[in-house]
Amino acid sequence: MNQPISTYASTRFSSDPETRLIGLDLGGTKLHAAATGADGRVAAEKLLATDTSSASALFNQLRDTIIELQDGAKSSMVVLGVPGAVSPRTGHIDLAPNIPLAPGGDLRAELSAAVGARVTIENDVNLAALGEARHNTEASGALMCLVSFGTGIGLGIVANGSILSGAAGRAGEISYLPVGSLAEDCRLTKAGQFEDLAGSHALVDLYAAGAGPADGRTIFDRANQGDAQAVAAIETTARRAALGIAALQSILDPDHIVIGGSIGARAEFYGPLCRHANALLPVSANMLQARLGASAGLVGALTFAAEIASSVDT
Repeated sequence: MNQPISTYASTRFSSDPETRLIGLDLGGTKLHAAATGADGRVAAEKLLATDTSSASALFNQLRDTIIELQDGAKSSMVVLGVPGAVSPRTGHIDLAPNIPLAPGGDLRAELSAAVGARVTIENDVNLAALGEARHNTEASGALMCLVSFGTGIGLGIVANGSILSGAAGRAGEISYLPVGSLAEDCRLTKAGQFEDLAGSHALVDLYAAGAGPADGRTIFDRANQGDAQAVAAIETTARRAALGIAALQSILDPDHIVIGGSIGARAEFYGPLCRHANALLPVSANMLQARLGASAGLVGALTFAAEIASSVDT
């Protein structure tokens, strides 16, 4: 079940009453944001429709949301999760087709100047992975991966307690995993071959081909009512998605592979996914369902903000 951040109201993200932590989880349709109070627990929360009308409109929305959550605090630490790859050296964002960004702009520097606080930008699935690693007791270990199956497909990797970003922040862009049946079939697509094959759009297209148009939620509802076409579409999508899980297990051998996202959260998808992935492997992958639901990215953002603030203080 997707849970609001308020479910974790008892979580103390910081012990520093002087610094307000602000986390934002930016998606193509929703902006989820929260801030801690003097006791280090969540004191304010906002859920807004993302303003994607222009790069300037989105910037203004982010700036205004941060300033409102600062609420006059003398010191704040801000972490923003975005659906794109973020260079750990320059802060440049790419591979972000679902949000409008100013060409050549430096969102990190511009937001920092506008709100008078340090702003750190990180990939949204990386932050969700950090949230699961810190707050899901079942997902402990030196190497944990979170695979999010939804409209898009993303991968976050936490190694030895830290986000593994890669040289240019593109580690985990699993949607571009080649999955053609032959080498000659492998080609670059806008969203990536793996996402084309196993994302929510693929599920919708599979169902529509046999039963007519329906959105993802409706397909799952119909599967639970015994609709054979819906069951078959979910099964096929899970079988395709298993290719990525098997590849991930073979390359990284993680302690845990946590499955999340709007599709990954569904038991009707997760069960067949595990079955098909393990059928491709000589040993079973240690797979878990995500526990933080839709709040994973925001929980991760607040957690990361606390860790940055702590490192600055020491």
